[in-house]
Amino acid sequence: MKLFTSLLALSSAITVGYAQECTNLLVRKEIRDLTSDEWSYHALALTRMNSNGWIKWFTRIHNENSMEVHGNSMFLPWHRNFINEFEQTTRRYYPEFTLPYWDSARDYSSPMNSEVLTYRYVGGNGDPDNNFCITNGPFKNWNLTYPDDASCLTRNFTIEDGKMPPWQSPEEMTYITQTFQTYEVFAMVLEQSLHASIHNAIGGMLPSMNSPNDMIFYLHHSNIDRLWWRWQNLVPNGSTLYDGINYDNSTALVTDKITYFGNTVESILEVGKNGYCYTYQENTPVQKRSAGGSSGADAVITNPKMNLATALPLDVLKKYFPKLTADGTSSFAVDLPNTVSTRAVQFAQKYDRMVNRSAAGALIDNRNAKLPVVGRTIADSTVITANTINLSTSPVTGDDKLADQYKMPYPAAIPESQLKMNNLNLDDYNKYLKNSKEFIDALNNAGYVSPYI
Repeated sequence: MKLFTSLLALSSAITVGYAQECTNLLVRKEIRDLTSDEWSYHALALTRMNSNGWIKWFTRIHNENSMEVHGNSMFLPWHRNFINEFEQTTRRYYPEFTLPYWDSARDYSSPMNSEVLTYRYVGGNGDPDNNFCITNGPFKNWNLTYPDDASCLTRNFTIEDGKMPPWQSPEEMTYITQTFQTYEVFAMVLEQSLHASIHNAIGGMLPSMNSPNDMIFYLHHSNIDRLWWRWQNLVPNGSTLYDGINYDNSTALVTDKITYFGNTVESILEVGKNGYCYTYQENTPVQKRSAGGSSGADAVITNPKMNLATALPLDVLKKYFPKLTADGTSSFAVDLPNTVSTRAVQFAQKYDRMVNRSAAGALIDNRNAKLPVVGRTIADSTVITANTINLSTSPVTGDDKLADQYKMPYPAAIPESQLKMNNLNLDDYNKYLKNSKEFIDALNNAGYVSPYI
């Protein structure tokens, strides 16, 4: 593997105190923002990678170092390094390749309906009558050779009552990004929440340390890296923050060498330098998720029940979204994508009809309530509204029976066996889960309706 050796040498050459600016940044896009031709070429390059043994190579590296890079501070730096190496290697097969990310949170309430999990992108569930080998998508015919007993790419979706249970929402990921100000706590909660949920829900190879056999791993970890990047751009001096403990319980330091690769943690902290020459594209035009068009989406972006700044009372905003109550809120403060669900559009349209039928505000009185300031996107609208209106003004009040039909669900719990495999502390996880439920209860009790419900 001469190519990998050269890449590793490049990583090792990056030393503390030396920050080389990138002259050209790759733009990592959400996978559904790629054109069909772009994704076809990406998938072909990945297939060639597998044929030449690189999928086996990266899977083996992940598996052999897994104990040292999960459940401790090394988790985020190691995986940033790992997927960057993977991206650079794939570009040798297709020079235009840029690793996409899967913003899975926007599919949180109905994961089974995600277009990503169809033949158009990564393929769907495995066939229980054929060892759970996947049956569609560009990777269905892959021959996998690591571990030795592997043959096909397997998935075994977690199914409850005929559907995949929900995972973390964009609102919850925004809450996590805004409220946890130290690297150690943020990284721990990120690993326990959306990271663990996706691995567990997809099943097959993904819950194991052989997960890099499945391309969902790279899309997912690109998204996890994106969330870290957003956090780094939101908190003061975020690109320098690193603390906590290592696998051996020693204090985590920026001068620590990244497991296996050998470069320092400090060398990878700032995206856009030292060979980490990429950024993330966000805030594409608002669309309705299932239909791909913007019809009805305007009703969502203007709805006071569907904007965090207008739907929530000030005490809830201060507790869960403190950045929205601060002066000059940054766009990095909210991770709210611009593809709304069909159910969200249904709620918004029903709400508008209810308001229109209400003579002189008999059902809903908007005259003295907080109303959205409409921007280009859901995220823009939330930030502009928070920066413009008096947040201490009461939210819209009235008949919340309609909103009660669209309550946000709790994310599914992760099995204890999965937590142990990833070195995650059960008590810490249960604390996170309790906080998550309290957060969702607070939004539901306020009558907030998610644009992604």
